[in-house]
Amino acid sequence: MRNKVPTCSPTRMLVDLGAVDEGSVDAAMIAILVSKVVSPIAIRAALARHSRRGRSGITPLRLALDRWVGDELPPDSLLESRMSTLIANYDLPPVEFHAMVAGYEVDFLVVGTPIVLECDGWGSHALDRDQFEFDRIRNAELVAEGYIPVHFTWRALNDSPQKVADGIRAAAARWS
Repeated sequence: MRNKVPTCSPTRMLVDLGAVDEGSVDAAMIAILVSKVVSPIAIRAALARHSRRGRSGITPLRLALDRWVGDELPPDSLLESRMSTLIANYDLPPVEFHAMVAGYEVDFLVVGTPIVLECDGWGSHALDRDQFEFDRIRNAELVAEGYIPVHFTWRALNDSPQKVADGIRAAAARWS
């Protein structure tokens, strides 16, 4: 008889991570959602299964998941997650995540404005020729429809979050 190697589901690992390092749960959850290892529905089911009074790790995971409650759409990237955190931390105007604008799904639409916030990772948007071309076509069509696409990179969000926040705030004030 073979020895069974104990397995641990990704959601169980998130609960365990929350018990020892609450600050890491957001990034870990986003990473497994982006990689399509689990869905938000699966994480909610695991929360229900593992929830009990005094269970360490449940609260950090529940809080991380609640940031993405919306329409059960997980972020497409860690960059979108970083932008969402920046929007919350800098008390920026409300946004609609993965809004449909002029027939395109955009990363964020600043509510009450024509401003579209796009999170552009190097690998997805600069190194992929088809994506690069698509982004230019979409930008032109968004502008023709009266929207203002504003693009942000990982480096900008990490190195200059205050500058990014100030730019978003100024654009929202100008176009609201």
